[in-house]
Amino acid sequence: YYDQCCGGAVLVVPPGTDAPYMPSGWADHISSLVVGTRCDLTVWSRSGKRGSSRHFSAGSVPRLQEVRRGILHNWNDAINGYYCKC
Repeated sequence: YYDQCCGGAVLVVPPGTDAPYMPSGWADHISSLVVGTRCDLTVWSRSGKRGSSRHFSAGSVPRLQEVRRGILHNWNDAINGYYCKC
């Protein structure tokens, strides 16, 4: 079930990174994430820190498909901005 999780390309986000717009090629392409120890990651569903937001604390989320975003949506391929605080 989790064999295909956390594979593929990696976007490293240094502490303190504030990215209201995703780097080229990354918008709507995040399927899993890992948040470092003593770090917090806030993500937004629309560019410019608009739309739905979600806070993730230290740990891993191997399948964003399993993280709800409202009644009919999830966070798989839905991240369009982020802020990392450590």
